[in-house]
Amino acid sequence: MKIKALWLLLPLLAVVILAMTGCGGNPTLDVVNKFIAAEDLIFSTGDGSGLMEIEDPNMVLHMMAWPDTVGSAAHVAAIKGIRNGAAGPITHTWSEITATGDIGSVRWTETGTVGGKSVTYQGAYFLKVKDGKIIEAWLISDMLTYFLAAGIVQYAPPPGQ
Repeated sequence: MKIKALWLLLPLLAVVILAMTGCGGNPTLDVVNKFIAAEDLIFSTGDGSGLMEIEDPNMVLHMMAWPDTVGSAAHVAAIKGIRNGAAGPITHTWSEITATGDIGSVRWTETGTVGGKSVTYQGAYFLKVKDGKIIEAWLISDMLTYFLAAGIVQYAPPPGQ
């Protein structure tokens, strides 16, 4: 009888352990994946509804050496400005998608046309999530590669030249 009871309790115990160790999903990772889909949508079509849905209306986007962008509407407007000023399509590939607790991250590679040349550079987003919405984001990117391709910055010539 004791062995029979043990065999009945083992599956229940397994379900409890699996639920407690995260097999129930990762809500922050779900938000990161929705963010990626929303970024792809706005860059390909100009439709910012996905970002407006996944970002808190008062979210703050921090960027290196640039003033903070405050509000989801401002973030959408900034991307639309970039998209409208582009010489061609801007595409992204996404990798190293991860999340733990309330922080998610994703690395991206962006390709577009600058000064008639195809340019590829990369960066990463770190996203803070609360109640299923992005409330704060940090964007880091390799702007040196972009600025070199655009002719904004030039490397100094090697010594002796």
